[in-house]
This record gives sequence, C-alpha cells and structure tokens, in this order.
Amino acid sequence: MRRLPLTGLLFVACFALAVIRYGNGAGSAPAGIVAYYASHANRLRQIEGFAALLAGCVFLLVYVAVLARELVREEPLASIALVCGAGMTLLLAAGNALWGATAFTAEIEGGFRITPATHLLVEDTGFALVVTGAAVGVPFVLATSIAVARSRVLPRWFVLLGAVAALGLAAAYWYWPLAAFAVWVACGSVLLATREAAERARAAGRSAPTR
Repeated sequence: MRRLPLTGLLFVACFALAVIRYGNGAGSAPAGIVAYYASHANRLRQIEGFAALLAGCVFLLVYVAVLARELVREEPLASIALVCGAGMTLLLAAGNALWGATAFTAEIEGGFRITPATHLLVEDTGFALVVTGAAVGVPFVLATSIAVARSRVLPRWFVLLGAVAALGLAAAYWYWPLAAFAVWVACGSVLLATREAAERARAAGRSAPTR
C-alpha cells in the first residue's frame, strides 16, 4: 500500500516505452503498410508497444484510484476525478488494442493478407479513442487540481502544472502535448509517495518513547 502512489511513475515509464516501440508505425502509403507488416521484427515491435501501454494502463488505473482517494475527498469533485480518470484509462486501453490489432492478426493468422484501407480504418479508430480518452481526462486533472488548491496538501506549482496538463490533454490530437500530462502524473506520484513517507516518519517520531 505504501508504494501505490509510485504506480504513476510506472505508467509514465510504460508510456514512454510504448512510444519508442510503436515508433512511426507503417505510415499511410498502401505499399508501405504491406511491406511493414510483412516483417516479423516490425510486427513484434508493435506487439511490444501494445504490451507496454497495456501495462501502463493498469498502473494508471491504480494511480487514478490512489490520487482520488488521497487528494480529492470533496463531492462532486471526488466522483468526477474517479469516473473521468477511469474512463480516460479505459479509452486509452481500447485505442491501444486497435493500434496493436494489425500486428497481432498478421502474427497469429498464417497467410493473412493485409488490406491497407482496413488497417488505416482500425488504426485511426484507435487514435480517435485515444483523443476521446484525453478529453475525458481533462475533468480528472482539473478536479484534482481544484481539490489540491483548496486543501493545499501539495505545492502550488502542482496546481499550475495541472492546468498545463489539462491543456495538453485537450491538444492530444497532436500527440506531443500528452507529455505535459505524463509530467503531471510523474510529479504527483513522487509528491504523494514522499508525502506518505514524511507522514509515517512523523507518526513514528510521535510514538517513540521519551526519556
């Protein structure tokens, strides 16, 4: 239980690994798509990217629950943070499944012939799900930031970083703004973990016998 806040850092690590393994993908040219997925190495890279992001989604789901429990205790902010955070994570996982679908099918089904148009439809549907999930995540970040601003349990700069992260989620169509959300998650993870450690140290000091 003490290390649960660190699931945020694990999500960021998995997310970064997924970005590296997915890379630029097969592109949009029909001939390039067919050639890309004809390579066993390329298919494995896509599957590895899928596995990394799937693990990251599991960590993110746990982190959302921890963050909502520890920082957002006032209704309706608590419900907004939990529902929107979980919804964002599930939509990201669904988009990830579609991104890995072509590589899985080509790897598992012998003699499978890729149709570039179908691949692009599946891949772009996954992208639409990820962008939708990012939009759903905006209330999660804002509700958490409002709760922290009211309670002052974390530094003020974390609230300001939350505003930047919310903007990054809103601009997820361009991919790179999602880095702001990843930074927000990483910082919140470290702040929560160190806060819990400090509280345990203070509690141990109060309970220690005096002479």
